[in-house]
Amino acid sequence: MKIYVEIAIFILFFIYLYKKFCWKPRIKIVKAPTPDDIKKQHKRDRRFRKIKRHFRIPYRGKTQITEFDKTKPYIESAWNEVEHRK
Repeated sequence: MKIYVEIAIFILFFIYLYKKFCWKPRIKIVKAPTPDDIKKQHKRDRRFRKIKRHFRIPYRGKTQITEFDKTKPYIESAWNEVEHRK
């Protein structure tokens, strides 16, 4: 029984020494984007926006989109939309 206690103490001592002197935390290096990468990303985003502008996907949802009534002020037309929901 005495031998098992000594072995456990040695193992814990070696783990302590390893953690104290040998173990190094892993540091993840994050590569920052270069200006060229940023330009490429902006170009790509612009290209997608152009495509989206030409090929609009119709709105598919449960809410109704109402056009702005030019005869009424904005606040009244917004208030009417809120009243119709009730």
